[in-house]
Amino acid sequence: MANKLIQNERFSFLDPEKLASHYDSIEFTKIEKNHDGSIIYRCCKCSLTFNVQNDMVLREPKGEHKSIDCIVILPVQIGCIKAYEN
Repeated sequence: MANKLIQNERFSFLDPEKLASHYDSIEFTKIEKNHDGSIIYRCCKCSLTFNVQNDMVLREPKGEHKSIDCIVILPVQIGCIKAYEN
């Protein structure tokens, strides 16, 4: 069952087109849309993924990030990105 997460708590989109998102303050980018309408997001620097459908997380990332270069986004940066994108 999907978990509806509070916006800006653990997950939210960074742009209106939903091409970028963050999960636990790590930046992810959209890589694929599945036949069922769900969207797969991948970490910008490693292979960690999660699925979203109807703005709800269907499958959370499993495991640890594999790179020290994974992009950490601070809450204030998330607000600035969203303000700029909107």
